[in-house]
Parts: sequence; C-alpha cells; structure tokens
Amino acid sequence: SKPGRGASFTIALPLVEAVSDLEEEPEHGPDGGTETILLVDDEEAVRKVLARGLQERGYRVLEASTGSQALDVLRESRDGIDLVITDVAMPGMSGVDLAHEALQLRTFLPFIFVSGQPREVLPDFGSLEQDHPLLEKPFPPDVLATCVRARLDSGATSGSTEDDRVSSG
Repeated sequence: SKPGRGASFTIALPLVEAVSDLEEEPEHGPDGGTETILLVDDEEAVRKVLARGLQERGYRVLEASTGSQALDVLRESRDGIDLVITDVAMPGMSGVDLAHEALQLRTFLPFIFVSGQPREVLPDFGSLEQDHPLLEKPFPPDVLATCVRARLDSGATSGSTEDDRVSSG
C-alpha cells in the first residue's frame, strides 16, 4: 500500500456449525499419581511451571537446577525417586550426562528428556534414546502428564529387580 491509500484484505474462514453447551463432553486429562518425580531444569520459570502442573496431578516433585544438584538429590533419596524429568541442554552437566551418572546409582530409573532445541542439534543419546523419551518444548501439560504416567506404568514391569523398584502409593 501507499501512504494515505490504505490496504484491503480478504480473510476466508471455514464455516462450522456451532456446538451447543449440552453437546460438549467434559475433557478428562491424563491420570496423575502419588509418585515422586525429580525435575531438573536450569531455567527456574520453566521448572516452576512444570512442577506446578505435576503437583496439581498429585505427584510429589523435587526440583534441581543443575545436573550435579540432581545427583546429590538422587544420592540422598536414592530409593525415593520414581522418575527423573530433565532438560537436555544445561550448563555444566547435560541431561544426557546426568542420566548416565544416575543410571550408575540405580539401573532402572526411568527418565524423560525435555528440550527446546531440535533433536538434530542435541548431544548423542546413544542407548538412552530407545529407552527414555524426548519431549520437545513447548508441549501442553497433558502431553507431559501422559508421558509421565506411561513411563511410571512401564517402569513397574521393566524387568527391574525388587531392589530397583520403588513401590508407589
């Protein structure tokens, strides 16, 4: 457009029928639980949002801002952690390095990796990739909740020994 002449736009939107309030079914989110989750992310705002979403579903959430801090928490409550959710790219120790160290402490500890970076630029996951999922940020809270429940439920039958399993509830 030119100054003083303006512009004209045509927007075409599909026609849909309105859904009455009576026809809408209430959405049920994924089930929660009472297990303990260690949440590791160097960005405090992200960590707080994820922690709140998990706590609202009944989970007990322990937080760490670095990989080394997370290892300290794991050592202190070794059998009390049911799942670790960690950012991949963190200063100092990456989430992948954290997983390698943590799995030395507890072989069958389930992990969920999260990252705001595309998979192609992330460090090599090696054998971790087939056993531990990666969620790419941003993701809706229900996606995290579904992934958490699936990891916790699959961990109960992963062939871990009695010493490696943590009873929930």
